[in-house]
Amino acid sequence: MNVHIGKLNRSWVYVWLRNFTVYRRGWKTNVLPPFVQPISLLLIMGLGVGHYVGEIDGMPYLVFVTAGILVTESMLRAAFECTYSSFYRMKYQNTFDAIISTPVTPGEVAFGEVMWGATKSLVSSAVLFVVMFVIGVFDHPLALAAFPIIVVGGVNFAAISLIVCSRAKEFEHFQFFFAVLFPLIFLCGTYFPLARLPSGMQCVLWLIPLTSVVDVIRALVSGTGTEWFVWKLLYVFATTIVLLEIAMRSLARRLID
Repeated sequence: MNVHIGKLNRSWVYVWLRNFTVYRRGWKTNVLPPFVQPISLLLIMGLGVGHYVGEIDGMPYLVFVTAGILVTESMLRAAFECTYSSFYRMKYQNTFDAIISTPVTPGEVAFGEVMWGATKSLVSSAVLFVVMFVIGVFDHPLALAAFPIIVVGGVNFAAISLIVCSRAKEFEHFQFFFAVLFPLIFLCGTYFPLARLPSGMQCVLWLIPLTSVVDVIRALVSGTGTEWFVWKLLYVFATTIVLLEIAMRSLARRLID
């Protein structure tokens, strides 16, 4: 099975375009939830809880928590798209079987699915990012540099989710995945600093790419800096490439077998 990122051609774009065409038909319904949910969280956590918290790590709690929500919303959109939606296309619609009967390879199907999941996560993040930038929450000059990292994070989360999708047998199996995923939203530095946790737990959480993405994004939008910034950034890029490779091979194996 010759599946490798370096051997991809542009055929994966057709997989992405197929999903985009379906999405475009109901874009009004698809765009509204990604707009309402993060803004609601922002009002509850940033303006509500933030009124009592004040500052954390030298920045207003509104900035602190918004950076975390920005990343976790991106993660959830990618996760839902590349688990439930991808699984439905794979098992019940037989969309993937139809695609690989053309010159498009299973690896390119996987890559296209991951890129589409990252696109869905980008839509959710872009809405919140633009709102925060317009109202002045993200007013540091480096804030715009956070946006490409959010895109890379979306690919990372989508790849993880597609790996799970490629090994699931039924929809119910995703409950185990999300049972792990939802607690990580709170533990990976979204709502409070990792320094509040035991040192052993911190070491485990730093192995999860989500933690580094949150920390890097927060450093950029606030301008406060963070230790090991470059190494965290490299870790995010490296894990994204590895996870993308695994996702391609895993889905290809599922489709061929």
